[in-house]
Amino acid sequence: MQVSEITAEGAKLSWNPPSDDGGQPIENYVVEKLDEATGRWVPAGETTGPQTNLKIEGLTPGHKYKFRVRAQNKQGKSEPLATDKYIEAKNPFGKSIFSCVSRLLSNLLCMLVYIYVRVSSHKLVHDVRVIVFTVSDNSLCQ
Repeated sequence: MQVSEITAEGAKLSWNPPSDDGGQPIENYVVEKLDEATGRWVPAGETTGPQTNLKIEGLTPGHKYKFRVRAQNKQGKSEPLATDKYIEAKNPFGKSIFSCVSRLLSNLLCMLVYIYVRVSSHKLVHDVRVIVFTVSDNSLCQ
């Protein structure tokens, strides 16, 4: 089983179908997650058909997880296929896009741009004044 597209809130799981389906076609797959903090397997989702991948959501940022998947058909559920190692729910670059955008907006709010448009003698005159108060952090999203 492969785990990819890992974020603080989710991940994508992909796997190969079982070599033995018991003579019946696979109807769907059931996925469970194990949070290292709780030590319990709980449902994480299921496919709507025989596709062999699933986007998992609802992970807790910073927690470590294992995943397992079972094929399901008229014969019942297969033995589980599980990940070997715990996967930490975290954003790939250490900060979420929300955090970066939030910091950027915060820095932009520190800058006041005042554009004054006035009409004088039938001419449109633009008077642009830029007042910079402060830019607090130049290490944006590093």
